[in-house]
Amino acid sequence: MMKIAVKGALALFLTIGATSELRAQVAIGDDWGSAGARIGYFAPISTFEDRQFGGENSFGNAFAIGATASVWPMFDHRVGFRAEIVRSATDGKNSQTEFAPIALNDPVQWLYSLELLARQPMGTIAPYVGVGAGFKQYNWAVSLHDEDRSFLWSVAGGLEVRPGVGPFGLTVDLRSYQSKFQGFGVNDGDWSPGGPDNIARPTPEGMTDIGFFGGETGGLSNMDLMLSTSISYTF
Repeated sequence: MMKIAVKGALALFLTIGATSELRAQVAIGDDWGSAGARIGYFAPISTFEDRQFGGENSFGNAFAIGATASVWPMFDHRVGFRAEIVRSATDGKNSQTEFAPIALNDPVQWLYSLELLARQPMGTIAPYVGVGAGFKQYNWAVSLHDEDRSFLWSVAGGLEVRPGVGPFGLTVDLRSYQSKFQGFGVNDGDWSPGGPDNIARPTPEGMTDIGFFGGETGGLSNMDLMLSTSISYTF
């Protein structure tokens, strides 16, 4: 799947180069920043024991899209910051029943982060590493407890490439997100109506509280991986 994304990005570069009048390429190390669009493969790694319904809960792998903005103000444009937002629509799963709360509540996962990056320009390429922090948000499909948020931190490594097509660049990136998962009564979490704020909410006709309200837990370690490529406009 990543091969398709990379080939698509390279094809777009060639199309732009063939059809547009572009200003000169900005060399890596001479640029002040960039803005880009990201496409990738999002892979939730962690599983959560469901003691109410049995089995293990998890989220399936899915495509992800996002946007990034970077600046390189320090140490001769070698150290900088990157803000990133990523969206992925994931499939909730339970190993024993499709009626477990997480299996019914396929979430859209949003990840927001701000990273500190360091890179080493090497001609038309520059490997980089980064560490960041932000928050993660789950938007649940049918739960009355609409969303959950938690703090996250990330580590990343990747490669910037300038293929010689005007001011455009390509980035290939691998990152890990660490966060806490809270909700749906997993691992001895409770089933307080309304979730962590413990405020009862109206229940639509035909629904019951069980399976549709989040339950607060002590905070379960959660890890996600993402392999992605992005096209950026540099300046």
